[in-house]
Amino acid sequence: MWILMTKKVIIQIFLSSSLGMTLSEVLFFTGFRWTSATVAVAIGNIVPALTFVIAAALKMETVQLKTAAGQAKVMGTAVCVGGSMIMPIYKGPLLKVWASPIHWRYAEHAAAAAAAPTPASAALGDVLIILSCVSWAAWLVMTNKTSESFSAPYTSSTIMSLIVGAESAAVSAAVDRSLWAWKLGLGIRLYSVLYMGIIGWGVTFAVMTWCVQTRGPLFVSMFNPVVLVVVALLGWAFLDEQLHLGSVIGAVLIVVGLYMVLWGKRKEIDD
Repeated sequence: MWILMTKKVIIQIFLSSSLGMTLSEVLFFTGFRWTSATVAVAIGNIVPALTFVIAAALKMETVQLKTAAGQAKVMGTAVCVGGSMIMPIYKGPLLKVWASPIHWRYAEHAAAAAAAPTPASAALGDVLIILSCVSWAAWLVMTNKTSESFSAPYTSSTIMSLIVGAESAAVSAAVDRSLWAWKLGLGIRLYSVLYMGIIGWGVTFAVMTWCVQTRGPLFVSMFNPVVLVVVALLGWAFLDEQLHLGSVIGAVLIVVGLYMVLWGKRKEIDD
């Protein structure tokens, strides 16, 4: 398998790691500081539409506007992107829902200690997350292109993880030179790093890389709405997050547009 590790493959893996993973994570977590988890994940649902646009531009996806499948894919893309634009622009009235009895006390103290984001900083956070989605969609497409010449998902995932780890360490050292920032201790910082490193990064990216090589980038990106539902429930239950009408409208449009694209993709395969 290492015989297939040509100069072209090395460049593809490096670009996938740097542009699609390191840049995506830096933009996401920077923007995440100024917005809620529900809004961040809801905006993340534009990834399927962005993946479709990039794949179509590279002729990896077909666009036939005279067919029902092609129209559904294009209209779904427009609805999905439109929903993502509503969320940072229109907040709307606060929705009154019953309080969760299992709020996480640590999260309550952290939220009380943190400064409330201003409208300008919240909008900036949403923009950074949208840029992160563009980078992530590009990673899905680049991974599919890499698999055409190097079909070893676990090997490529390992190499990408090593590159991303080194690049992330360099970025962290440049941004925050305090030794305290690297101290994990035995509390939530250590547990979150272990979870993200083992489950959120190692296992997840290995499985996603395999799925991209097996079913394609658009298919993998279609399952983002599941994350939206889970995060909304956990954010309400543990973080005492409040929901606004604009977030709900935007989320509904995102999911509707997403499954329009999914229906068009399925009909295209059946035809």
